[in-house]
This record gives sequence, C-alpha cells and structure tokens, in this order.
Amino acid sequence: LASNNLAMLLATHRGDAASLERARQLAADLERSPVPQFVDTYGWVRLKSGDVSGALAALERAARDAPADPAIRYHLALAQLEAARL
Repeated sequence: LASNNLAMLLATHRGDAASLERARQLAADLERSPVPQFVDTYGWVRLKSGDVSGALAALERAARDAPADPAIRYHLALAQLEAARL
C-alpha cells in the first residue's frame, strides 16, 4: 500500500525525471497485483513516463476489474486520449 501511494504521489504531483524513475521502481511489482487500484497506479506511472501502450494495457485491465471506479476510468480516458494523439 505504501509503495502504491508513494508511486502515485511522485508521478502525479512531482513529475520530474528523478521522481518518475522512483515511481517506476515502486510501481514495477504492481502490474501483476489482483487489486485494480494498484494496477491503475502502475498504468498511471507508465502514462506519465511516456509509455502509452503499456499504460493502456494496464488501465484497461484495471477498468475491467473495477468498472465503477471513477479515478481508474479517468486515467484510462487520459491514456486513450494520448493514444489518439500519436
């Protein structure tokens, strides 16, 4: 839980290169989590790091597993928007 929260904080509120690298390290194990909110964090960190395809895969899975979670749906929408721009 602490790694999840710190990764989200670093990716969302700091966003500098060093913070994103630390967030990637913290979120690395979250990709395979059964908790959709943790998978969302992994996807969000991927998106903030510029990995749109990796973010989409994770965020689509998180949204499928927790379809009523508004934060996950928001993150997925931003990833889809970014993918459409590529």
